[in-house]
Amino acid sequence: MIRRLAVACLVAGLVPFCAQAAAPATDGAATPAAQAPAGAPAQAKFLVLDMDRVAAESAAMKSIYRQMTERRDKEATAYNAALDKLEKDFEPVRAAASDMDADQYQYAKDQFDAAKAHMDDVLDAAQQRMNKAASEALDKVNAVATEIGQDLLKEYGAERMVDATAVLYMRDGAPYDVTDQVIARLDRQLPDIKVNFPEPPKNPGDAEAAKPAKATKANTPAKTDKQKP
Repeated sequence: MIRRLAVACLVAGLVPFCAQAAAPATDGAATPAAQAPAGAPAQAKFLVLDMDRVAAESAAMKSIYRQMTERRDKEATAYNAALDKLEKDFEPVRAAASDMDADQYQYAKDQFDAAKAHMDDVLDAAQQRMNKAASEALDKVNAVATEIGQDLLKEYGAERMVDATAVLYMRDGAPYDVTDQVIARLDRQLPDIKVNFPEPPKNPGDAEAAKPAKATKANTPAKTDKQKP
């Protein structure tokens, strides 16, 4: 998911320079329009950029992937630990269900379900915060990548930049494929990036499951003759 988000973000930032040609490009269509001065890049009507490679190979994007993976695993570990505790706390209720009043059991079960729903809400909120932090980091990468795209268009005298997915055929080493240059420049300008994750809640399972032994008249419905099957 993060990789798809990263690619979409980078492509969106380079839209003015990565607008796809009206018709799919071919190797012949990309032949340089004019001879560039000695030592300068050959001129071309358009340049080709492989956004998937930029997203997968650049140092900044690798850093974002790594931090997102570590944070996701941390959130999942905390959630699973809290869920295990919740299940363990409720196990005596399940074991005693046949001896409990039906309303008392239902009350305890409702508390368990409410605690589980609360944990799910906490996890969803954590994922939203994580995605927001990643999006902000991607914006920074996007800004640098856009500047690099602008610089390359000027250097080559090209009119626009085309995503590699719009090119039907391109020979290896084609001079108008600037993917390697974009990655190299991006690595120099942004060798690493910090994803500013907010601090997670200290206890994602702070709502406790009810236990029959702790039930009181104040918080438990009155017993009836109806028994749980």
